[in-house]
Amino acid sequence: MSILHRFSVRQALRGLVALVAVLVVMWGTATVYAERARQALAQAQETRFAALALAAEFRQGVDDLAQLARSYVVSGEPRLLEQHQAVLDIRDGQRARPQQYGRVYWDLVGADGQPPRPDSTVAVSLRKLMEQAGYSPAELARLDEAWLMSDALASTERRAMQEMQGDAGARGPAQQMLHGDGYQLHRTSILQAFDDMVGLLEQRTAREVALAQLLAQRLAWLSTLLAVAVVVILAVSLRLLYRGSAGPLAQATSMLAQLARGDLSDSAPVRARGQVAALLDALQRLRKAIVRLVKGVHAGAAAIQNAAGDMAAGTEHVVARTEEQAQALLQAAASMQQLAGTVQQHTAHTHQASRLARRACEVVRRSAAEVEQVASAMAAIKASSARITDLGGLIDSIAVQSKLLGASASLAGCGSGVGGRTLSSVAQDVSALAQRTASAAAEIKSLTETALQQIQNGSRKAVQAEGAMREAVYSVERVSQLIGQIAEVNLEQTSGIDQVVQVLRQVQLLTQQNGLLLQQTTSAARALNEQTEQLTQAAAEFRLEAGYEDGCMVIDMPA
Repeated sequence: MSILHRFSVRQALRGLVALVAVLVVMWGTATVYAERARQALAQAQETRFAALALAAEFRQGVDDLAQLARSYVVSGEPRLLEQHQAVLDIRDGQRARPQQYGRVYWDLVGADGQPPRPDSTVAVSLRKLMEQAGYSPAELARLDEAWLMSDALASTERRAMQEMQGDAGARGPAQQMLHGDGYQLHRTSILQAFDDMVGLLEQRTAREVALAQLLAQRLAWLSTLLAVAVVVILAVSLRLLYRGSAGPLAQATSMLAQLARGDLSDSAPVRARGQVAALLDALQRLRKAIVRLVKGVHAGAAAIQNAAGDMAAGTEHVVARTEEQAQALLQAAASMQQLAGTVQQHTAHTHQASRLARRACEVVRRSAAEVEQVASAMAAIKASSARITDLGGLIDSIAVQSKLLGASASLAGCGSGVGGRTLSSVAQDVSALAQRTASAAAEIKSLTETALQQIQNGSRKAVQAEGAMREAVYSVERVSQLIGQIAEVNLEQTSGIDQVVQVLRQVQLLTQQNGLLLQQTTSAARALNEQTEQLTQAAAEFRLEAGYEDGCMVIDMPA
């Protein structure tokens, strides 16, 4: 029985992940400890090297002391004595150690006494460094034994050099001290103790290195085994998962191939658990959904085809009516353009009449001004006539007095002789003159009264004419205003007609665009009809369950 029949894919994967995680943690831990073991091995080797280097430095110090002492006894060079003491001070930590003192040092000091490398800032005894390097108590015990014997030998060397320094003839005994059997035996004892210490050191450090190397090898093998175990478990688990999921996946593949062929009939029941069962169940739901979709396509395609045909026919009728409406709008726009031309012509005539009315108003105003001047002249003539009348009365009174004077002169002449005759002739002349003056004055008075009466009539008529001219000016001005208002109304009507023409043109353009859109809609409806037929043909490729008849079922779809 397949593992997927007992467990779901999720459960199997969880168990596999948990197992692999544990193995990975173990492998990681082993790898970390292996790395630490390699580091411990490197540290042990480094410690071994450092301990042996310090032991070599002690041995080199013993040799340097012997060589400096013997050279001083032979040459008596003072700098050799100073170098001998410097070796002791550096070993005891009383002087700063030169840099890289473990390498060759005193043999490289030249004749001028200059060291090959400068001193450092560290002043520590060699024994302290050996303690820090991890020397064991047994090793330190043998070191202390060799150290004490080395100090005793250094005292012998110092004593020989001091004897050589105090007396040049003591060179032979000093050389005997440094080359005698006692000196050689003492130095051999030091080297024997040093060799025992080095033997212990090599055994201990070699054992530590071997243990660290063994641990590193074992941990490396453990890490490798765990890595191989992880790979093997993954391979076995993946194979089991593959074998367990191959059947359900094959069933799912068969269902998908069946759907790809358009076969929507019922398939075999699902025999799986977990996610694979969910996948197969989802494929079943997909098949049922496609069945509902195809059924809906069968039924909906017919409805869409009918609706598309109706829509195409309706849009064709609407296109025809839209074209008729566009022609009617075109004729209306032409009529409005003619009306606009007529209104513009009326506006031009109204402007011309307004200009003529303004000119007539100006003429009437000038005539009214002239009538006013005539009325003023008639008033002046009337005043002059009155004055003439007064003068006529004066002349008449003069004529009356002249008559009286003539009569008096005649009466006086009748009683006075020759002088009386002369006076009488003068009186006659005066009487005749008075008679003519009276006749002229009467005629002037008559003419003056006639002229005055005519002037009064003319002045009255001039006043009447002035009032009439004023009324005419007012009427002409009113007519001019009315004509101006009519011209403004005509302008507004012209502007409104232009706007109506523009609106009609826009409506015509929109109507044409609507016609184009309706034509496109008709084309789209026809294309929709064709696509619906193709959709029906495509849906017919799917094979549904038995008992289904195209177009004769109720579609079970959500609203």
